[in-house]
Parts: sequence; structure tokens; C-alpha cells
Amino acid sequence: MIYKLKHNSIKNKEFDEILNQCKNEIGINRNIQIIKQNFVSAPALIGIFSPQILMPVYTENMSKEDLRFVILHELGHYKRKDLWLNELLLFLQCVYWFNPIIWYLFKNFRADIELLNDNFVLKKIGTDKSKDYAKSLVTVLGYSRKISLVPKMICMSDGKKNVERRIKMIKLKEQFKKHKIAIPIICIIFIAVISTMFLTTKAISEQQAVELLENSIKYNDGKIYFTIPKEYGKVEQWNIIIAGRQEFSDGMSMSAHFFEQENQENKWEKGKTYSIDINENNFTELNMDVFLADKAEKSIDLMTYFNNEAIKKIKSIQFQNQEGNPQNFQVVGEFPQQWVVKPYNEESYLPGDFENSVTIYNGDTIIGSIGYSYFNVNDIDIPQEDYYKAVYTELRLSSLYVWDPYTMSFSDDNVETGVAELWYLKPDEIDNYMGQLPNCPAIETKAILSYNKNLGVYIGLAFNPDQIENINIEELAKTIKIMELS
Repeated sequence: MIYKLKHNSIKNKEFDEILNQCKNEIGINRNIQIIKQNFVSAPALIGIFSPQILMPVYTENMSKEDLRFVILHELGHYKRKDLWLNELLLFLQCVYWFNPIIWYLFKNFRADIELLNDNFVLKKIGTDKSKDYAKSLVTVLGYSRKISLVPKMICMSDGKKNVERRIKMIKLKEQFKKHKIAIPIICIIFIAVISTMFLTTKAISEQQAVELLENSIKYNDGKIYFTIPKEYGKVEQWNIIIAGRQEFSDGMSMSAHFFEQENQENKWEKGKTYSIDINENNFTELNMDVFLADKAEKSIDLMTYFNNEAIKKIKSIQFQNQEGNPQNFQVVGEFPQQWVVKPYNEESYLPGDFENSVTIYNGDTIIGSIGYSYFNVNDIDIPQEDYYKAVYTELRLSSLYVWDPYTMSFSDDNVETGVAELWYLKPDEIDNYMGQLPNCPAIETKAILSYNKNLGVYIGLAFNPDQIENINIEELAKTIKIMELS
């Protein structure tokens, strides 16, 4: 680059005159040279300690106004110290050369630099000149379609795709200025309409209120929950009688009553969720009788909710080795009852070097895939909080996928389970980007990891990205363990 500047550069006095005008306009006193050259096909800024603006030969044919925009753009990079930021990211890119995330960040960082610099220039020239400025971008792009960017330079034309994006942002800025009064008014009206439609409480009948109360009943983690509907405003009219019968180990039994004070003093609260502990009390009966303003009533057997949910508690997933023989361990957890395990389906990609894998379905919908692998860790001097790093080394440091960051959900002396953010390159696209992996499309989802020290085995459960919104992954992770198969 230095050799080319010394032997192929041509100075131009006309450019220097425009440069001085632009420096005064922006407020720059530093000596900055303009060098006309024939080896970089787009205007560019280079040099932290001795800044220079490189102008391609074709800029001789551009109008003075276009040249002014080009020079203002490059001076904007200098004023905003973009070259310093660029050098910092180049340093990080060298340090983490094999990390595809750094390459992805570098590409988007340079694109965002241009957007911010466009905004800086438009503030100086005024949005009334935004169309002319956008045309100058197109003019430069027309001359530099085959530009080969140099990492240490920041060029005005950074590829067709990003120039189109920059022009769209310029148009939006222009439109916003033209309608700077109308747009806020429209937004206020829109928010008011949405608030009226969705945020106000709509009156409902007594029968509807009772149905909402019944539909709110849920069993989870040993407790039955119900919520007083906020849509029905007259809480003093609720009469909710909850009574049951408990049995004790000596054969004795007694009746139990709940929320008597709320009924007697009309203290039910709209929108509040109440709970009854089932696990610590051995109930043989538990009923809820609901009366509302003498116009609606309902009798509900709460033990039905407990019995229906209890069958979901434990469900195991077992694996076979490559020869088809069963393994000596199983994965247990509170998996939803409707989930089933089937042979591995490649449509649910499981990134990692797993010994064997299976796919989890909900009906015909793929939830995700789970696989196992073995590990052997010398745990001398490894703190418990860092032990997972040694177990999942290959999953955390691959250039094709990364199971990290990791958050522990459950841990004891030998077993630990946690939730990981999972990033991986699309497997059907990798072959198309050989040598250019940072440009390969990637997928982000969530996953569960678990290991058992005694067995020397870990599992990875990767969820379908389209399904993660429908699953409480953090709660599920708390229940998953790898256990020896009895």
C-alpha cells in the first residue's frame, strides 16, 4: 500500500481547494492531503497519524458538488475518529482470528460506521441536500462495483447492498423532517387507539368471570394456582369456598378450609394469583365452590388438576450405542406428557460430536434433538463453578457452533444441568461458503446441557428455534438429570 502511494499517486490542486472549504465547514485544522490515485476504486480515508484521502482517477469527471460530498464524507470519518475504532476491531480480529463471531461483528461494524457518518454529513449540509448526497453515493458505486476493500481503509462505497441500505435511511430521514409534526401526532393517535382497544378493562358477565377463574387453575411444582379475573370489577361479590380432607400416617383424617378471611372480609384482589400447597398436605379431597352475585356458580374438583399433572412428573429418555445395545444411563426430567422420542431426524440439526442422538416431537412438530457423549476430566484443582468448561470444551470452542454462554440451573456433587445459548452455521449452507465461513448464514436458539461425573457422560438438548417461545426451558432444565439405568 505504501509503495503504491509513493509511486502511483498524483496530486490535484482543484481537489485541495474543495478540501480547504470542507475543512472550514466541519472545523478541522489538521493537515490532510488529497491524493489522486489509480489503484483504489472508491474514495477512502487512510492513515491515523498522517491522514490522507485517496481519490480515484474517475473523480476528475465528477461535479464540484459531488466532490464536495465525497470529501465531506471522508472528513466526517476523520472528525468522528472512525479509523481509531477500525484499528481496534482489526486488533481484536487478529487476536480472535478463528472466531466467526468476530468476523461477523467486523463486517457489520464497518457497515454501521458508514450509516452514522452519513448522518453526520447530512447534519452539516442539511437534509434538503439529502437527495443530491444520495446520488453521489450511487455515482461512486457505479465506478466501484468491483471494489476490493483494504482493512485499514474506510471507503465511501462499501458494496451495493449496504449502499442501498444507506440510501433508504437517508430517505427516511428526509421524510421524517418533512413530516416532523405529523408523524408524532400520528404516533400519539395510534398509541391512544391501541390503548383503548387492548389496555382498557372490558366489562364481562358473571358467568364469563367464573369461566375465567376456572380456566386460570393450574398445577405446578406441588401447588395449585388460581387467579381472580381482573376483567370483573366487583370483587366484593365473589364467594369462593375451598375445602378438602387430609389423611395422616396414623390413619386419622381431618377437614381443611382455605381463604376464609378473604371471603368473610371481601378481600379478594382483582388480577391476584392465589396458591394452595398440595405436596406438603396429603389430600384425599379438595374442592372449590364458586358463587358470584347469586347469578353464577361452579363446583370444581381441584384434585383433578393435581392428578392430571402428576402423570407428567417423570419421563425418561434412553439411548442405544452404535451396535444397538442399550446404554447404562437414562435422562429423566419433567418433560411435557405430549412429547415423544423418535429416531434422529436430520431436519432437527444437533451440532456437536455426539455418540448417538434422538429427536423429540410434539405430534408432527419437531421440538428438538438430544444426544450424548462421553468425557474424561482430571478434576484436580478445577472449581465446581468452572467444571462445565472442561466437560463441554469441544462444544464451546468450535468454529462451526458455540454452546455458550452457559447458566447453571441445577447442581449437586456429581450432576449438573444448565441452559446454554446455541449458535451454529446452517449445515446446508456451509459447503457454499468454504473459505468464507464468517459470511455463512447462522442460526440462534437455546439448549440444555447436563453431565454426570460418576458416569462420565454428558447430554445436549438443542431446541428448534421456532419452538423456543413455546417452552419454559429454564424450568425444564431444573428437572433434567442423567441417572444410572437400574
